[in-house]
Amino acid sequence: MRLSDADLAAVKAGAAREGLAVGAWMRELAVRAADGGAGWDLATSRREVVAQLVRVRVEVADILGADDVPAVRERVMVALLGLDTLIGDAARKPPRR
Repeated sequence: MRLSDADLAAVKAGAAREGLAVGAWMRELAVRAADGGAGWDLATSRREVVAQLVRVRVEVADILGADDVPAVRERVMVALLGLDTLIGDAARKPPRR
């Protein structure tokens, strides 16, 4: 495959954002496009979903630790429990074949 310098830079940046080698990142995109996204409801790989969920959970936990307003604390606890469930489900879901 041939890419212009600008396209190659964009591909490298996309792979770097996801913490993947260029070939691995392109493979995930190609497989996702080929199966019409049937493997996941979200337009990301399982690895990306888990990473994003973990980042959000850490951010929410930081908010909870810094805020003493009871109503906010209760809402954040509910969100954390939901995120914990999503993280567990995503981590256990078998990979696509």
